[in-house]
Amino acid sequence: MGQADGLELVESVVKEPGPVWKSKMSHEISHIKGLFFVGDSTVSYGIGTDSVAHSSILCHPKIEKFLENSN
Repeated sequence: MGQADGLELVESVVKEPGPVWKSKMSHEISHIKGLFFVGDSTVSYGIGTDSVAHSSILCHPKIEKFLENSN
């Protein structure tokens, strides 16, 4: 795995003990406003497709709030 601006690059095809729920990558970073992340590597419940879907559900309000505040 590599590093990019202090963030560990994540490949989550194979699940192994470790990052779960809130210990996963955040949906947003403070360095770049308006950049959001979703997927099984970000904060979410479940694995695979369930995790991806839950991640997008959790991130959606953050995106809406950003868009409301940027107008």
